[in-house]
Amino acid sequence: MRYFSYRSFVNFKYIESTDSYKKVYASMGDTLNYLTISTQGTPKGEDGNPFNQQVIIISTADKGINTRVREAAAAAGYPEIIMNTDVIPSSLVNMGITPGSDFFTFLARTAMFIDEEACEEYLENPGVRVFRITPNTETDLDPFPTPDLRVRGTGTNEMDLAPDMEELRTAILDQYSDYTATELQSEQWIPEAYESTMSYIDCLGESRDTTYVRTARGTDFTLPDDPDDFLIIYGVNHEATGKCVYSNFSVYGADYFNGVASVDSDKFPGSAERFIPDNENAPYLYAWKVARDADGDPYCVEVPTGPDAYGVPYTDDLFVAFRSYIETETEVGPAYNEIIFDRVIHFTK
Repeated sequence: MRYFSYRSFVNFKYIESTDSYKKVYASMGDTLNYLTISTQGTPKGEDGNPFNQQVIIISTADKGINTRVREAAAAAGYPEIIMNTDVIPSSLVNMGITPGSDFFTFLARTAMFIDEEACEEYLENPGVRVFRITPNTETDLDPFPTPDLRVRGTGTNEMDLAPDMEELRTAILDQYSDYTATELQSEQWIPEAYESTMSYIDCLGESRDTTYVRTARGTDFTLPDDPDDFLIIYGVNHEATGKCVYSNFSVYGADYFNGVASVDSDKFPGSAERFIPDNENAPYLYAWKVARDADGDPYCVEVPTGPDAYGVPYTDDLFVAFRSYIETETEVGPAYNEIIFDRVIHFTK
């Protein structure tokens, strides 16, 4: 696959003043991703092959527990080089197993399998075992401090492509000049996890390994069963500029936040040249159509109607979201102010 990561999340936080729970679904810090994880193929996070390797991840808030589990794993014959600690910052959460304690989850992300058969085998049997460890004797607590976060940004940005983006925009509008065009603004979608944890904001299981951009709130739209009603999504191919390992756009139902159609950056090449064939920077851009019926267009993705959450009915609202995963130099998602936000034009007659 192109990417994987592991991370603990606080799912529901207890609010003492109201004796209730609030969903925040916020990560507890940076991930253990394929560039940072320690495995037999990448000892102590060094360069190498992290795929199909043995790994141990200890998710805990306490230094003493972490040490005891590592010692037990070593006594069982596991090498230290495959052990990783996923720190839960106890200063931000209410830990415990009694009423009033927060609820946690542990999430593994995988993306863009190279071998579809291997993907199906993995889904049927991930090859992972999870143990909940409860000490038999109490010890003094020794909590980890809140980890420092990896810094987004390299100082290199995509802004030199702004004139090319404008040329692409103009060419798209000219090609569909007999349609009514509604241009949808894009904005940052989800805040960083520590902010949402303290502010009780639901950040939907975000990851610091990516950016989250969406069509602006208040601009949701419907997509009826009409060949003259469609989107053109265009922007910078952030993978081609080196700002991420891969990027994508996804069409969501606004009611349930169900992603029902998506295109990854490995499919972007060649799509902008249709509109600006003579622009030397066209390979750094993309332009895809979104419709209910692709009608054979190789650069069009269809939005299904169902069944259930696998589609969105014709009369229900939609929005578009964009992600850019992992800038290799920083081992985290790119900085928002170093990428040009993707854009959407809704065409109707």
